[in-house]
Amino acid sequence: MKLVTLLASTTLALALGGAPGAVAAADTPPSPVLAATAVAPQLSSIWNFRDVAGDGVKLSAGATMTTGVVYRSGQLQGLSDTDAATLVGLGITDLYDFRSAKAAGTSPDRVPAGITYSRIDVFARHSSSYRGRTAAAARAHMRAMNRAFVTDSAQRKRIGQALTAIAAASGPVLIHCAAGKDRTGWVSAMLMRIAGAGRKTIVAQYLLSNTYRKAVIDSRVTAARRTSARKAAIVSELERVRPSYLQAGLDKAAARYGSLSGYLTKGLKLSAHTVATLRAKLRRA
Repeated sequence: MKLVTLLASTTLALALGGAPGAVAAADTPPSPVLAATAVAPQLSSIWNFRDVAGDGVKLSAGATMTTGVVYRSGQLQGLSDTDAATLVGLGITDLYDFRSAKAAGTSPDRVPAGITYSRIDVFARHSSSYRGRTAAAARAHMRAMNRAFVTDSAQRKRIGQALTAIAAASGPVLIHCAAGKDRTGWVSAMLMRIAGAGRKTIVAQYLLSNTYRKAVIDSRVTAARRTSARKAAIVSELERVRPSYLQAGLDKAAARYGSLSGYLTKGLKLSAHTVATLRAKLRRA
């Protein structure tokens, strides 16, 4: 049964520390439910917009992540005039779209004037379609997707390109995929790791996609339930993120490369300069 297509980154050692798809008008996102401490502005026309640094994620030795450097979201199709002006006002210079050419062509971003658009297909032309028949199989599919960010050489290359581009950007950037939870979630996790965040903190930020997308998740699960409870359970797994999804990729990176640091340097082939540049951008004492 074809069911759902998923809406689915000093010395080097010191530097590393050892929108929804095209939807009907009824699916237009309301203001998301946000933590009161969030510093990124609320956008009403796109899903899952927030700062990769949260409200200044706390790191070791009293440091914090720097806000206003990398933002993340779902796709920008349907971006309103007001929200476009907000993105420009944030000083965003570059927009990185992690979708495939087909997806970007079907649901093109609205790119605000003055922002440079680049597309980096993080899935590297691999299909993210799911055709399984159970919620358990859907969970396994999502874990496998995250492992592929480590095991697939083409995907590693694209993730490395994305992180290198973010390092080279002249100003704040916005990264996104379709829902802003899987490909964007993985690249965001790598940025947080480079900044010095621990796994518990990285996973906690990853899970916020469930909060920022709550209305659309609930809507899609409810719609699926009209067909069957089984379909609703599957859609729930595909639309939400779970700790085990991200942890599957993180565990694979540690197993294959010895650590996330090894994944960044050996797997993604990030240069010492790129890592140090990202760390300087993303971390403040």
